[in-house]
Amino acid sequence: MPLSQFGNTVIGRLVYYRLWGNGGEAAADQSGSVGDASGQGLTTAANEPRVLRGGHGGVGGDADRDGGIGGNGQGPQIAPEELGLYSHITGGFGGAGGYGKLVGGTGGVGERPDFMRKLYTGEIGADMSLEDFYAQFNLDDDILDRLRKFKFKTVGALAQVTDVELGREGFSLGQISELKWALNQLAAKSGTGK
Repeated sequence: MPLSQFGNTVIGRLVYYRLWGNGGEAAADQSGSVGDASGQGLTTAANEPRVLRGGHGGVGGDADRDGGIGGNGQGPQIAPEELGLYSHITGGFGGAGGYGKLVGGTGGVGERPDFMRKLYTGEIGADMSLEDFYAQFNLDDDILDRLRKFKFKTVGALAQVTDVELGREGFSLGQISELKWALNQLAAKSGTGK
């Protein structure tokens, strides 16, 4: 059997995991906390401070040769106007690297908190189509294509999304900044800007 096919067999996978270890899974550790799927936790006891915690990455797998890589701990997500609700905010905690007889696994990364901001928070021309918005402010073609892909139809709906959400969907910093600029220009033209 060729070596390239060996890894696709049950024995091949067992040999791989035994020699190199399995990578840790990104996971949320919520002991003593109430949390959501993003790995955020909030202490709920009345006499304790309100703490927003990031998730904990899983531990890398152990192996006879190289230990597995620890999982990443996701950071919490919070809007700046909600910062006053918490006495402490911590990022995520990376999982420990797995044990390896030759080389131990690398620990996972603890991610920072993400402070989410809506693209625009004031009144804006909610009924304007994306096509009219695109044409009026000469936006990049890729921006319009991406917004269509995510089923945005009006400027009002676009203003409700956050910069973090767009970034996670592959929008670049420049594209997000261009959208914020155009929304602010639209509001200023319509007399509703801040």
